[in-house]
This record gives sequence, C-alpha cells and structure tokens, in this order.
Amino acid sequence: MQAVYHLLWNIVQLLVALAILFVANYLRSPFLANLRFWLFWLVLGLSLSLIISAVIGIKKYRSLLKILSVLVLIFSFAGFSSILGTEAKFHLVKHQIFSTDATRLEKLGNHFIVGYRDFEGLKQLVEHRAIGGVFITARNIKEQSKADIQQKISTLQAIRQQQGLSPLWIAVDQEGGIVSRLSPPLTQLPPLATIISEEQPIEQSKAAVIKYARVHGQELSEIGVNLNFAPVVDLNKGVINPQDKFSQIYRRAISADREVVAKVALWYCQTL
Repeated sequence: MQAVYHLLWNIVQLLVALAILFVANYLRSPFLANLRFWLFWLVLGLSLSLIISAVIGIKKYRSLLKILSVLVLIFSFAGFSSILGTEAKFHLVKHQIFSTDATRLEKLGNHFIVGYRDFEGLKQLVEHRAIGGVFITARNIKEQSKADIQQKISTLQAIRQQQGLSPLWIAVDQEGGIVSRLSPPLTQLPPLATIISEEQPIEQSKAAVIKYARVHGQELSEIGVNLNFAPVVDLNKGVINPQDKFSQIYRRAISADREVVAKVALWYCQTL
C-alpha cells in the first residue's frame, strides 16, 4: 500500500512539473497578463519544492520511483530555468529599449498605440518617446471619475508637450451598447442600430444619429480622448455563432443594408 501511495505521489509531482513547464513557457502571453505576477512566484516556489523533493526521491527510491523522481527533477528544473530565463530576457530587452537613442526610438514608437495595466510603466514609455499613442479600456478606469481619467491623460500629454512632440493618440473603444469600455463614468448609450428605423427612409434618422454621436464626441473630448474605434461598419447578417465570444457583430452592427451603414457611419464620424 505504501508503494502505491509513493507511486501516485510521484505521478502527481510529474504532472505538476509538466504544468509548471507549460506555464513558464507562456508566462509572457497576453492571456496571462492579469495573473503574471502571482504565477511567477507560484511557479518559482513550486518548481523549487519539486526539485528538492525529486533530489530526495532519487536518493531514497529505486527502480520505477527513482525514474519518476528523475523525470520530476528534469521537468521542474526546466520550468524553473525557463521562467527565470524568460523574465531575465524580458528585462534585458526592456533595458535595451530604454537605453536606445531617444530620436531613434521615437521614429519606431510613433507607429505604436499600446494598452497598459501600470500607469507608471506607461509614463516611462512616454518619457522615453517609445510610443505614439495609448489605448484606454475598462480595466484602466475602474472606480475612476471623468476628472481622474482626464488628469492621467493630461499628465501624459504634458510630457509630450515638454518634449516638443505632437500629442499622443488617446484611443478608446466607445461604440455604445455592449462595447462601451468607458461607461461608467461616461454615458452608457444603447447600440447605434437601435436609434434608426429600417421602416422609414434613413434620412429621417439623421438627427438622432447626430445627437447620439455628439454625446460621444463631447464626453470623449472633455477627458482628452482624440480617437474612437467606432462605429462598426460590418453588415449585420444576423449570424449568431455560439463560439464567437468576442466580436458578436450581430449585436453591434448598424444594419444589414450597406447604404444605411455607410450613411449612418458618415454622420457619426462627421459629428464625432
């Protein structure tokens, strides 16, 4: 019975070691960004524990258990080395970028609009002229007022002004409906499609579209946003795909009629 317990325990350790190696190789994936800090220390701690346990097992066990302990040691050490190597490489590249001549970095940076999680890290990018714009989304404005958002944008633009550079592009995704990344604190508007009538000539909806776009334009301008990724100009073909968890065009598109979409989008953009 004791032998079976040790066998199962070693198999569990081997599976954990394989999982650690997998996570270590994908730690810098955007999908793990929210968990990256905690995963780093978790993987580091678990891999060290497994390495120690495997070394003890190699000295203690024979035959199959010893082989399993060797495998645990190999994979856990690989995970440990991989995560340290990945982080070291990241910080080395970051150091190289920030050590690059500012003028040269500016030429490349002007082509990038970046999202962020850490505002201080974002400021560092702006100070080094490493970006040309910022994408602000829901995670950046949690529990913040319009004034809070405006202050942060103003801080970044002040840095650009001191550098004698053109203003940053401050981009958002504020379409209305399900894609209203800055609501709250900005006004939550319904989908643009809901304010037009398919039963009447589209020109009769022009005033409503302009009023709708004016709300977006005024509120975004007040906080310092100068680029809105809206409206959606895809045609609504009514296609509902259960596997589509992101785009959901059928809930966002203006109309199935391309002429309607073109006119509404034009009025919206001209007003914005």
